[in-house]
Amino acid sequence: LAASREDRQQQRCTLYVGDLDTGVADRMLYNAFLPWDPIDAKIVPRPAKAGGKGTRTYGFVTFSRYEDAHAAMAVMHRAMLGSCAIRVSWAAHKVDALPAYEGP
Repeated sequence: LAASREDRQQQRCTLYVGDLDTGVADRMLYNAFLPWDPIDAKIVPRPAKAGGKGTRTYGFVTFSRYEDAHAAMAVMHRAMLGSCAIRVSWAAHKVDALPAYEGP
């Protein structure tokens, strides 16, 4: 099913934030983007690959306006947050897979 216009607009206003320091929490991420009026920020911790060190952490920051998201990305990409330079880019949204066509 096609996403509604509101869903598509929301997707265009979400940033992916990678290379986060493992000590960064939701509130710290939110506060880092506060000058651009974010409406939400979530951290997604995940285990490192086998043989890696610690965990790799990333998050998402959502804005109500595209212009705010774009300005935040321009300033925050490679900015220091905690002890790491973060990567900021547009979030890629996965579409739920449709069931396979089985024919008539």
